[in-house]
Parts: sequence; C-alpha cells; structure tokens
Amino acid sequence: MSHILIPKNIIRGGLGKYVEAGVEMPPVMLKGHFRVELISRAGIIKKVLEFDNLITNGGLDGLATKGLSAGGSSLLTYAAVGTGSTAPTNADTTLVSEIAPASTNRTNSNGSVADVLTYVSGTPDYYNFVRTFLFDFTQGNGNLTEIGLFTASSSGTMWTRQLLKDSGGTPTTIVKTSSDQLKVTYTLQLYPLQSDVTGSITISSTSYSYTIRAANVGPTTRYSDFFYYGCLGFAMKAHSDALAARTSEPSAGSISPTSTSIASYSAGNYYLECTAVWSAATANFGGSGITAFRIWSPNGAGSFLMQMGITGGLPKDNTKQLTLVVRKSWGRYP
Repeated sequence: MSHILIPKNIIRGGLGKYVEAGVEMPPVMLKGHFRVELISRAGIIKKVLEFDNLITNGGLDGLATKGLSAGGSSLLTYAAVGTGSTAPTNADTTLVSEIAPASTNRTNSNGSVADVLTYVSGTPDYYNFVRTFLFDFTQGNGNLTEIGLFTASSSGTMWTRQLLKDSGGTPTTIVKTSSDQLKVTYTLQLYPLQSDVTGSITISSTSYSYTIRAANVGPTTRYSDFFYYGCLGFAMKAHSDALAARTSEPSAGSISPTSTSIASYSAGNYYLECTAVWSAATANFGGSGITAFRIWSPNGAGSFLMQMGITGGLPKDNTKQLTLVVRKSWGRYP
C-alpha cells in the first residue's frame, strides 16, 4: 500500500451555504516480528528462532473495531502453535493444524513480562510495541512448525500466521515436550507518515492546496492510543494556526466539530470514512480562515496522529457549514 494521497474532491450545495470536501489520509503502516525461545526446566535456552510475521486480512479488518494491547478486546490476546507446514497467506483465518484443544493449549500468559512501547528514531522512524507469550510445560507440546496470534482462547480472529523459520529463513521444527517452556516475543512496528504529502481540493470553484503531515511523532507515548484502540475512534480540530512540525501539532484557535460520525466498515477495505461537520456558527476565525486541522485521534479525544495545513486558509464564515470527509487507512509495511 502506497503513501500517495487520493483526493475525493466532493463538492455539494449551492449559493455558498454549504461547503463539503473530502481527502484520504496516507495509511498508518504495520510490520511484525517473532522471537521464539525453547527453554528447559533448568532455564537453559535450547533453541532460538527469529523471523518476520505475516499479518492476515482478517487481522487488518480487526483494526477497524479492536486495538492491539487492550486486554480482552485485543487482537494480540492469545498465542497458538501447530504442526501445519502449508505456507501462510494473507487470507488465512486459522492455523493449518493447531495443537488441540485450543482452550488449554493457547496461552495468554506473559510470563510476568510487561508490554513495552518505545520510539525508535531513524529513517524511517517507528514505534515498537512488544508483547510476550509463555507456553508452560503442559501447553503446546509437539513437533511445532507454525504459530499464530488470536483474539480469543478458541476460534476468534487470527492476527498473524507464520511458519517457524531458522536464521536462513527456511521453515523448521521445534520439538516441545513437557520438559520445556516456549517463550514467544512479538514485536509490532508502527510507521508514522515519513514525509509530507501535498495535493489540492476544489471548493466552490476555488482550488486550495494542502499539506498532510504526521503529528506528535517522537519519544513520547502519544502513539500508544493507536495500539490500545486501533482505528476505532475519530476526532478532529479546526485551527487558525500554521501547520506544525512533525513532532508537534497545531494549537491556536482550536475548534471541535459540531458533530462527527464514522461510516460502517466493509471487510477488505482497510479504511474508515469519517465525517466532521462545523456548523455555520462555528470555526469562523476571520482573517485567513481555517488554516490547519488536527486529524485522527484513535481514542476519540486526544493524541492526534495527523495534521493538515491549508495554504491561504478556508474562508469559512457564518453563512457556511463545512463538512470534511476524511478516509483514515492502514496497511502492511513493505
């Protein structure tokens, strides 16, 4: 999935009473990695495997309504292992041959290792969310070849399925017995928008240039809301402020919409269309008008992930209602 902005260019109404426009936010991108350790009763690490994961279509669908770290509603609640050898695909919904019964062989134990969220600077920069799963001596025993993460202790949505792989990327087997524990460390990387995206929208026959930029990127935990809530929430703010640095956000003249709504999600889209409405009586700044927006708060209250600046500003006044339709999207990091 690319980072190219696709304007919708929606214009409705007449006589200048209503202004409606729509834009698509560049997607938030995700990538995961497994570390699997076979540990003896004496605490000796007998085998270590590390490999990237495959995020399923169902897992991406799940982000529309679930988070990644929110307890029982998390997409990453249970780990399961199996003996299937079929190569994973994005369309997979179950392991090929899960160790049964799932109700006792899946694990949601973290082995007393707490979740960790960190910011990693660089080009690109990203956030690491790390969750640990521990299969105890009685769980998941067998000649293990595949692994998956699920929302529930049986059935549920499968976030990822992957074959166990050696250091060369070749599928391999871990033989786990009642004398072993299996420690699984899953690292999920979230990549904010790396560079500005520009475009234009036409409103009432006038073209307005915009710049979309990530917001609040840095070593704070502002992005923790995404891991907790996924893509469920939505909020916006209109501003008379300039577009801020990527590490910050606009602040001056903050006006919330009169109303917001989120359209129903369709499986396989990996986006949600969200509508914000400022009535005729609100966000009338005068002067240069609305010059910036804060966009997409996963918890519906704060911690905005995106910002958009409007060159020259939108000349909204008390004769116009502004409706902005925003498509927020997500996908797999290349």
